[in-house]
Amino acid sequence: MRKIITISIQAESRLLSVCRHLSKAGMLAFLVTLLTIGFSSNVNAQACGMTVSSSPPSWNGTEECTAFDPSTIGGPSFNYSGTCTTPAFYNYQWQRSENFGPWTNVLTGTSVLVVPGYNPGVESNPTAGAPLKLVLWRLLVQDITNGVNVQTSNFAVYIASPLLATGPSTITTPGCQDQATVDGLYSTWESAFSFTGGLSIATATDLTGFNAPAVCPGGGNTTITYTATDGCTSSSFGPRSFTVPANAGPVLGSCAVTRNIDGCSTGDITGPSYSTTSAASSEAEFENATNLGSISDNCAITSVTYIDVLGGTPCNKVITRTWTLTDACGVSVNCNQTINVNAPAVNLTVGYCLAFKWLLVLHFQLLREH
Repeated sequence: MRKIITISIQAESRLLSVCRHLSKAGMLAFLVTLLTIGFSSNVNAQACGMTVSSSPPSWNGTEECTAFDPSTIGGPSFNYSGTCTTPAFYNYQWQRSENFGPWTNVLTGTSVLVVPGYNPGVESNPTAGAPLKLVLWRLLVQDITNGVNVQTSNFAVYIASPLLATGPSTITTPGCQDQATVDGLYSTWESAFSFTGGLSIATATDLTGFNAPAVCPGGGNTTITYTATDGCTSSSFGPRSFTVPANAGPVLGSCAVTRNIDGCSTGDITGPSYSTTSAASSEAEFENATNLGSISDNCAITSVTYIDVLGGTPCNKVITRTWTLTDACGVSVNCNQTINVNAPAVNLTVGYCLAFKWLLVLHFQLLREH
């Protein structure tokens, strides 16, 4: 601040008296001397420097629970450099900002010898699942004696909201899907479990130990209760379940019916042909008009096989055919069909007539001879 030179009335008359007796050169030198005095004073004032510091509180830069009550930010200390006028008088503003929004004054003072510390109020972030709230405070100080303005560093605290856990609905998958498809559906379902809010150190239920139910042999369900916690709050979601319908397995309505075939060998058997080793057939053949079997499954029959065992006599063969019907989960059911292969009946009526005729001929021939 520029010094103000005051001159009394007597000094002014003396100065004027001196000026009357000075030559032009002397007058010029006198004015230069006065200007030099004023300029030097202004340089000293502008050279005055001030720094303001305040010890950071313990919570500075930390994450805290909602409804956190910060401790007092200590009053500032001042350090000057250069030529400064003392004692100094200060104007100050403690200011607050939320999430980098505008600064607002929370404590102010004017023309004070001592700038006080500031005790922030309780800070809350009550909406569950909200992101961390950043709250900043700073101090602006003006040394009105020396005309110096200084701002302190920012003091920050992050306020956590209550945790909020969320997740998917309980679902039952469509039945009769392969395991890879079910695994994909489960992965999408499981990934919907999550949480928001809380401290950055929050943890939640480890889902690595959960897996999709096995499609085979009998389906099942996976049930999850998802919980998040951070030491301030906790939040649970569930239970929620992912269900794969049970596979009932093949249900046999009736086995293939008994068949009677006129023939002399097993080669006369068709639909399907005779086989002493396991042979492939189909559900359609098992259930056709020849065999008249009946089978059902809540998914699908994927394999039908049969094997024949020969019994009976050479002229009356009895074949036991064992059918094996298997579904997509490898669940099987067996049943036995009987196939009779009988030699064709001989028509003896014609034979008897011919024999009787020749017997009569022979009889009459013998009579003639005797």
